[in-house]
Amino acid sequence: MPPASPNVKPFGLAVDPKGRAWIAGNKAHKVYVVSPDGTVETPDTKNLLSNPMGIAGDSEGNMWVSSSAIVDVPCVDKINLRLFGGTPSVVLFPADGSPPQQFTGGGITVPWGNAVDGNGTVWVFNFGLTVGGLVKRAITSGFSFPNTGVARLCGVDTAKCPEGSNTVGAAISPDTGYTSDALERLTGGTIDQSGNLWLMNNWRIFGPLELANPGANSIVIVPGAAAPLKTPVIGPPQSID
Repeated sequence: MPPASPNVKPFGLAVDPKGRAWIAGNKAHKVYVVSPDGTVETPDTKNLLSNPMGIAGDSEGNMWVSSSAIVDVPCVDKINLRLFGGTPSVVLFPADGSPPQQFTGGGITVPWGNAVDGNGTVWVFNFGLTVGGLVKRAITSGFSFPNTGVARLCGVDTAKCPEGSNTVGAAISPDTGYTSDALERLTGGTIDQSGNLWLMNNWRIFGPLELANPGANSIVIVPGAAAPLKTPVIGPPQSID
């Protein structure tokens, strides 16, 4: 097993069709692949990962990793200067072992969690930051953060992507992502057998001062937004069809 030390900080985990556990090493800026026999591999990330968070795989074993480029767990109120040398993105590790690919479109801001739906398209949940000390320090460094939103990317099976999104990793969502006043600092989400998208709001920095925003410390459901999955999702996601 990869060492549970400050130099790794294991965060996200997903299981591929071979029964291997993929683990995001937030501090190590790597992923670790643990086989059922305990063998550990560290795929070459091509330096594309920066403070990785969530991992989601599709039914064929392609693995998608949220590369936050800023969130150095457990202290999310600390600017990680790697941001200025890294890019918030989602990195695809193809099942065939070919080199990883990086994607940044569709409103990806500070990606935390992600999920793959029954069509193999990838939903990315952004820990958007627009207020508070973290952003104040970032602004003084010449950087500001967009709002929280949900990004959606075309998966490996491009035939199941909407018309016009016929390339792996192409943005399905707009450049702003899907946004709403009901969303605030998302950390994760999942998809159920009806295609409902369940989103987790993490916290509200200013509390009652944000009266216009009903989000934070809550769960938001977006009915029928995604392609349905068989549940419970244990291991690779399976289309309900």
